[in-house]
Amino acid sequence: MHKVYKYNSCFSELITQYISERRNSGFMFDNPAYWLYRFDQYCLDNKIQEVSISKKLYQEWASISASETKVTQNNRLQALRGLSVYLNTLGIISYIPHVLPKAEKNVPYLMEDTDILAFFEQLDRYNPHSTVNSFNRMATEYKVLFRVIYCCGLRNNEACSLKIKNVDTVHGVITIIHSKGDKDRAICLSEDVRKLCSQYKAWLVSLCPTSEWFFPGKY
Repeated sequence: MHKVYKYNSCFSELITQYISERRNSGFMFDNPAYWLYRFDQYCLDNKIQEVSISKKLYQEWASISASETKVTQNNRLQALRGLSVYLNTLGIISYIPHVLPKAEKNVPYLMEDTDILAFFEQLDRYNPHSTVNSFNRMATEYKVLFRVIYCCGLRNNEACSLKIKNVDTVHGVITIIHSKGDKDRAICLSEDVRKLCSQYKAWLVSLCPTSEWFFPGKY
């Protein structure tokens, strides 16, 4: 399911058309859609009326804030550059930067077996002090959520977007809908993870019988 944003600036119709074309070509395009929504809000706040991305408008939008990383800046400028290219194909002259700020290259930390064991031991010891039901529910969800991510190699958003109907605990298969490249894929569960998901699913249905989400907490 794609994330839907409502665009209201003078670029709204063109942004909507651009996103629709990219998704029809097989791209998820959720991240650019979000940044174009932010750009749309920026244009509204600054009363931009001209349907063209000038160099001045681009540079003002490109300004990095004190709390923004190069990765974030690069993502939002990539989204705006794509829109500029699209506008030019329609005959709307818009500024296209030749060089974008380079995102920092982060060297990932590869966890040792002892690190992984320590993580899950800490996870299993988590006991919320609050008496709010949602915190108690998440304490149970965490134990399953992170094991599913780790054992099945899921992306965070894939795990958090799982629906109950897409988790077959009888045959041990998880179906990921609209994954990377807008493709679906099936993942076979190991027997221990299948049993864990089966127990969790039964608990979840008894607690939230109307929920369609496998992990209904907001992460």
